[in-house]
Amino acid sequence: MTHAPTVIPAKAGIQGVGRDKHSRMKGLLMPSDEVRRLLKVFGIAVTTLEDAVHDGAAADRVARSAADARQRLDELAALIERLEKESR
Repeated sequence: MTHAPTVIPAKAGIQGVGRDKHSRMKGLLMPSDEVRRLLKVFGIAVTTLEDAVHDGAAADRVARSAADARQRLDELAALIERLEKESR
């Protein structure tokens, strides 16, 4: 099943920060490739952790999955901080 890309209204986020003219379409902002990639790998990491917990996996597998999810969350937090600094 394919999903259409999510479009975020310009008002919903930091307007124009870290974006070029090609990422704007009819007043809407498209997530950058970097944002898409980070969100994708974070989602996969959290899903992997959730699966490990629900499967009753060994503690080391759960711990590894949790560490990976935290690392991805840290990457997202760093992106948020960088975007915030760019807006100043």
